[in-house]
Amino acid sequence: MFEFNFIRSNKLGKLRTSLKFVTKKSMMIIKETERLYAREYRESDLKKLTEICKDDDVMRYIGMGGVMTTDQVQKMLNNFMRSYSEKGYGIYAVINKATGDLAGQCGLNYIKSLNEVEIAYLFEKESWGKGYATEISREILNFGLTGIGLKKIVALAYPENKASIKVINKIGLKFEKPIHIWERDLNYYSIEAKPDE
Repeated sequence: MFEFNFIRSNKLGKLRTSLKFVTKKSMMIIKETERLYAREYRESDLKKLTEICKDDDVMRYIGMGGVMTTDQVQKMLNNFMRSYSEKGYGIYAVINKATGDLAGQCGLNYIKSLNEVEIAYLFEKESWGKGYATEISREILNFGLTGIGLKKIVALAYPENKASIKVINKIGLKFEKPIHIWERDLNYYSIEAKPDE
């Protein structure tokens, strides 16, 4: 749940062989909007991602809360990149088209303890209040449901994290129940794929 809110699914869909990605500047572009695109992470993203993850305000509602060290961010980045080949999806770097800079991240992440997939999003403070999270999360949600065939996607949010809850509602997930996870009390939201998806 990374403001970056983790979206989960009980049934992992099979990666469809017909799924096509767009390649731009030799990078794997997963989804694109008018202002942003989501691509696979690479090692050169470590410095900027570490800066983002060392911001107290950004990390307040991420996981158990609290900033991350460079080593922790490196481990997280390695896990993201490994997931692309092992699962066919993962957490992606979100790039601001206007600047070419890393603005945050959004993607799908498998949580073994729950046997579910979550959508996660997190943005640098400078990118807050611009609708980026809603814009790219809507595309990633579509990627999960129609691109790789997930049957159900869920999101977790701290009850006091009103901004993230607003995003979750905007992209179509509905509140189901409170849930205790990561030693925290969170809200659980979900959406199911339509029969023809």
